[in-house]
Amino acid sequence: MRLGELGDLMVLTLRDSDAAMRALRGLDLPMSARWMALLLAVVLSRFLGVLVTVMFPTTLEGPLITLLTNPVIMTVIELAATVLTAFLVVQIGRAFGGTGNFADAILVIAWIQLILVGVQAGQLLLMAVLPTSAALLGLIAGILSIYLTVTLTRALHGFRSAFLVALAYFGVSILVGAVLLQLAPGMFILPEVPQ
Repeated sequence: MRLGELGDLMVLTLRDSDAAMRALRGLDLPMSARWMALLLAVVLSRFLGVLVTVMFPTTLEGPLITLLTNPVIMTVIELAATVLTAFLVVQIGRAFGGTGNFADAILVIAWIQLILVGVQAGQLLLMAVLPTSAALLGLIAGILSIYLTVTLTRALHGFRSAFLVALAYFGVSILVGAVLLQLAPGMFILPEVPQ
């Protein structure tokens, strides 16, 4: 697939998630290629994260900052989180009558991550040129991430209502957040900012 075709698929994904899902399935990628796409997306995301820490070093300290600035640990965590996301998307979707499978879920999550890597690269450029606008692009990236996850999950499972998928998405996110908070409460304490 050429770069122009990737751009067309990205636009299609934003406009018509059902057509994008058909196009992704039509690629007929073997499972190994789907895993490679997911790994590529995670590695590119972490590479951009390292660039951010090099260009804009932080003076803050604490366990969360240490974790966030360690590229190897963050790569493993992000990869595990994306695989867990794909698993949850399939299992929860099937519990509600969806028809998606794990192989397609890996492809969908990899595709979402690759789109977000492009947004992350744009955000990095803006941080270098117009630092005040980077926060706005970060907010847009967060909204885009939710939009892509909801619409492509709906398309993956053949659901009709994006609203119900969004409700399930936020419900599961709150539940996972609560579990993580119980498992590692110290990781979610924000460091004190020096005055």
